[in-house]
Amino acid sequence: MKNKKKGIIVIASVVVIAIVAWSLSGNRNLVYSFDGKDYDREAYYEQMKEHYGKNFIYQFMEKEYLSGLDVDEAIKSSIANQEASLLEQNSSEEDQDMIGITLRAMGYNGLDELNLFLTNQYHKSAILQDNVLKVFDDLENFQKEMQPRIVTHVLVQAQRESNEHMNSDAPLDAEIALMGEVDAALDKADNVTKTMIDLSSDNGIIGESLGYMDNSSQLVESFIKGAQNLNEDEISEWVKSEFGYHRIYVESTNIETIKEYPEFKESVFGYDSSLEKEIMIEHMQSDGVEISDSLLKDDEDDADMLFKISNKTYDKEDVLDEILKLDYGQFLIGDLEQIMLEEIKNEKNYDVSAEVDQEVKNFEDAGLDFEMMLSYYGFRDEAHLRENLESALVLDKYANEIIDEKLESLSERYELQKLYLFQVESEDIAKDIETYVKNDYEVNEIKNEFDILDSVELVYYKGMSDLPDSVLSDLNEHKVALDIQENYALVFAFGEEAIDEKEAKDVILNHTSFRDDILKDMILDRGFKVHNKTLKKNLSVDYQDYLN
Repeated sequence: MKNKKKGIIVIASVVVIAIVAWSLSGNRNLVYSFDGKDYDREAYYEQMKEHYGKNFIYQFMEKEYLSGLDVDEAIKSSIANQEASLLEQNSSEEDQDMIGITLRAMGYNGLDELNLFLTNQYHKSAILQDNVLKVFDDLENFQKEMQPRIVTHVLVQAQRESNEHMNSDAPLDAEIALMGEVDAALDKADNVTKTMIDLSSDNGIIGESLGYMDNSSQLVESFIKGAQNLNEDEISEWVKSEFGYHRIYVESTNIETIKEYPEFKESVFGYDSSLEKEIMIEHMQSDGVEISDSLLKDDEDDADMLFKISNKTYDKEDVLDEILKLDYGQFLIGDLEQIMLEEIKNEKNYDVSAEVDQEVKNFEDAGLDFEMMLSYYGFRDEAHLRENLESALVLDKYANEIIDEKLESLSERYELQKLYLFQVESEDIAKDIETYVKNDYEVNEIKNEFDILDSVELVYYKGMSDLPDSVLSDLNEHKVALDIQENYALVFAFGEEAIDEKEAKDVILNHTSFRDDILKDMILDRGFKVHNKTLKKNLSVDYQDYLN
């Protein structure tokens, strides 16, 4: 009987262990809950893939491949110096946070992988530069549309001291004299490029070789038009720009000469945005990387093996671990925000198509290459731009609709208070004002006591302010804060006046935190909860308010 009881206890223990193991396994597999549903790793993966396509898989594959390439010591040292310089130029907490966010969006784990990112970019740039001319097969159309050329110019620039002269299309007497000097030199020049450069002087003549340019170059419109109207070995007449008067010389329009310039290759990538990925895939495959058809063709389901690098096989689980490591809220929260926006649009019957069309037109009419602008602002294509514009316009309409009914609670939430900003001429005066305010004198009396260079009435809103962290910290602790500058000092001090409804409404409506909070409240009201430890740790950095 004792043995039977012992056997029952053993069986019961095994059952309990199995239940606990099953429960722990389930918890490990669970990523988040939302709107009464639990989302496991598979659901999270499919959600990310639906929203971002397979770009995040490709991004991961490229990162893994580039990270395995060798770097010599000289390049390592150069990259370390580049990293140090970048961090020195962006030393503030806000700047470094922005670098971290940008790196995560590009598939790297924030500042911890800045050196790795720079190293991989070195490898990638070399691969692209070495292979672009082997892959790009649309040179004829590129030449017709972009009109590439090698250019030198000479600029005449005199000091203009009055509005009349600033707005005049006619050159000043001093400019006319310099233009005559340039014309005489060019009339007898054997080597136009050398002559233009040699004309440079301290008296208002600048001669320089610009090298490669085309119609997407970041140059003033009049200069681009002047250069595009010339054939090879021709010099323009005088061309006026906001900088002065130019004579432009086209050294070459020969494509074989032009192809040697790195700027030409960069322009080709802007001209054909698919080229970069095509080159990288071909190069990786030629270097032994195995890539499944499911990754190369968007219309196929994911295979068991997505890609293989140096005998290491990567599947969905590997990709999912990487996404969870990199998702600081921009993936998951961004996706849930889109769901909320779609609900708002449908419930309110908002139609913002005309506004979206107008914004896209404004984008196109900005005078720069449309595809390059999309890439610069982080949009994959026009559809992605339209999606973001629609989201912003829908949210703007909804914010304006609910502001009146929520104004009282919002004013309390953001703790709106009247704030004064005083600019004074010295640190000593600033500290005197600080003492004055701390002794409970009225803020509006300060002007009568101190030498104020400038003063501005502001509204301070806790949690929504763009003031420096040091100022915010002092204001939250006291009712006055200092920001000492090189040649002057700023004093921030709370006033006693109440903020009226119109002012409160304007402040809240004109700040993006209000729109972010609208969506955040909707998401949290649906029972959003994070279960995955990695994702929860990441959200604590940028989306602390979403954690329960």
